[in-house]
Amino acid sequence: MMAAPVSAATPAEIGASIDKGIEYLADNQNADGTWGSGGDALGTTGLVLVKLQDRAFELGYDGPFDPNYPLKGNVEAGLNTYLSSAST
Repeated sequence: MMAAPVSAATPAEIGASIDKGIEYLADNQNADGTWGSGGDALGTTGLVLVKLQDRAFELGYDGPFDPNYPLKGNVEAGLNTYLSSAST
């Protein structure tokens, strides 16, 4: 058996992987605005919303509600459902 050197992912590969992950999340949002299913949907939705909001800033937008941010609708739909489930 020969040992072969291993190299880390390049910044371009990391960026492409993040883009694919974000695209997957956007494409797999449930019709009600959540992500995931069953009792885990709200927890999963909260985690996804944090990432989508962070991504807006990472890409240089003013935030997740920037009219030019392509995922603004996903964030709004998720937050609407998430916040409508809140109770006192």
